[in-house]
Amino acid sequence: MKPRKWKTLKSDVAYSTPIFDLHRRRSHHARRGARDFFILEAPNWVNIIPIAKNGEVVMIRQWRHGISEFTLEVPGGMVDPEDPSPM
Repeated sequence: MKPRKWKTLKSDVAYSTPIFDLHRRRSHHARRGARDFFILEAPNWVNIIPIAKNGEVVMIRQWRHGISEFTLEVPGGMVDPEDPSPM
């Protein structure tokens, strides 16, 4: 049996922030009915792996509100829309 596609009935921005927009999409499937789906739309993002002259990888400790804890991660950030290259 060929899989059936979902048909978008309605789409709108449910929430907007400076970093991302959250879209709500109401879709219908012939066998599953109508459902709401949520899609994050964000700008391009880059991460770097900085290596010091002694061979150690440079990491940052950053507070993450979602888990209310610090995480250890490589540096990264959004690519500015007017920037021709993430490099």
